[in-house]
Amino acid sequence: MLRIVPMLTPDASARREVEAYNALFTARPTTLPGVAALAEYLQEATDRTRIDLVLSSGERALSTVTDALRVILATREECSRHEASLVGMLDLASATIDELQDIRDLADAVGGVAYAYTWGPRCGTRRGRYGAIEPNGIGKLMHWLGDALTEVESAAELEVWRRAPGTQVDRETRLSMCAVTTIDGGDRDAIKAFAHELLAHAEAELEGR
Repeated sequence: MLRIVPMLTPDASARREVEAYNALFTARPTTLPGVAALAEYLQEATDRTRIDLVLSSGERALSTVTDALRVILATREECSRHEASLVGMLDLASATIDELQDIRDLADAVGGVAYAYTWGPRCGTRRGRYGAIEPNGIGKLMHWLGDALTEVESAAELEVWRRAPGTQVDRETRLSMCAVTTIDGGDRDAIKAFAHELLAHAEAELEGR
């Protein structure tokens, strides 16, 4: 059955746009993202209907509020991501080098188990000719946990790199932790610097330092 859609006249179209614009002023958002969205809509509608090239005081104020809301929401989102991160829950700066090694090793072990679980039958359905896994909720959780613990490993190693080892034991721990990552990274300058540090350690050992 053919449905005939009535065409709006230019006047009717303009009237509907004005009604939609006026409706924005009666909206009452209940969340901060809603307030930001309303401000965005109002600014966009004002830009479309402006006649003068120079912004009015009200339009400048609306633009300022909209920009401020964008910054607030972006800051909140960044804080939320940080709070959800396992790295953000750890005070790595206060940990000793031995503690950082323990954190790195445990994160590596538990993260490896989490990744292994993502291939199990309880974490998804095996599909496709190459046996790819379509993860379910548990599978997605295990994968997130593996990724989060990998971030902990990297953060622990980075914290060790920042340290100047004060004892022979700390020096050995630092070299042991960073050897594989440095060599696998393939950065020639980093490998060269690591080789110099390793040579200095060998000389200190010979001298009993």
